[in-house]
Amino acid sequence: MAGGGRRISAKTTAGASGAGPRLIAIPSEQRADELAAELHAEMPWMGPATEAVWHAMRASVRASAPGFRLPPLLLDGPPGIGKSTWAQRLASLIGTATMQIDAASEAAGFAVAGCQRGWSSAAPGRPLELILRQRIGNPIIVVDEVEKPGRVTSAGGLAHGLTDALLGPLEPVMARGWACPYFRVTFDMGWIGWVMTSNDWRHLSPPFLSRCRLIRLGPPHARRRARLRREGSQTPQHRGRHRGDDLRSVGPVRDPAGPAQPEPAARSHCRTAEPSAPALGSGRFQMRHR
Repeated sequence: MAGGGRRISAKTTAGASGAGPRLIAIPSEQRADELAAELHAEMPWMGPATEAVWHAMRASVRASAPGFRLPPLLLDGPPGIGKSTWAQRLASLIGTATMQIDAASEAAGFAVAGCQRGWSSAAPGRPLELILRQRIGNPIIVVDEVEKPGRVTSAGGLAHGLTDALLGPLEPVMARGWACPYFRVTFDMGWIGWVMTSNDWRHLSPPFLSRCRLIRLGPPHARRRARLRREGSQTPQHRGRHRGDDLRSVGPVRDPAGPAQPEPAARSHCRTAEPSAPALGSGRFQMRHR
């Protein structure tokens, strides 16, 4: 399906001449329902993550926000279940830019924050490069295996780590006035949607966890795993169209009435969503209201 967002002009904090990067917005709650239903039809085992995004899209519409701001998500679960693929497909459906940072192979936090001029590796961070290249201010950045990289210590004794570099961009107030070490000016990075993946969230620090919503995912059952193996070479548009998994024909997502339920805390550091699939009922795709 083509991207479902509308593009709205927005200016960077740096105050560059002319129009700044555009923001991709969700045009209506109905469109949010349709996007969530399609994403769930393709990857139903990622239901808890899709539910979180669905509520965020609806909240964005209700707030009349100029663009869709996805709160930072930490998808924790076993390898090979499609966490990064889910995030990239979400970006495709919304119509925004996306990129993936492989935390296990990137050089500390420089891929996120960049490196100041004067060093041989001097360059802006990859998220900022994407914004400037695509002219879209709210891309979805996927950081894969965020708990894997260690910390690099400089000759002066300063420690640099990926999660340390992410603390600023993940904090809403700090992100709105984020200082780029390469350009030495500030940018509003607060519209970026961060989706981090991990295999064991317990290896991450409390300050990092406090900035994310932790969504714990289980593996798909045996039939789903077999389907994943069969469809490994297929494009995302062809996935989820097998019998019992294509929910687009049964109607849009419906927001059930009822008060929001409190969210449990994981060691008091972050909000969690335990593995559970959105329910099907009365011939309509329903996600429980939280």
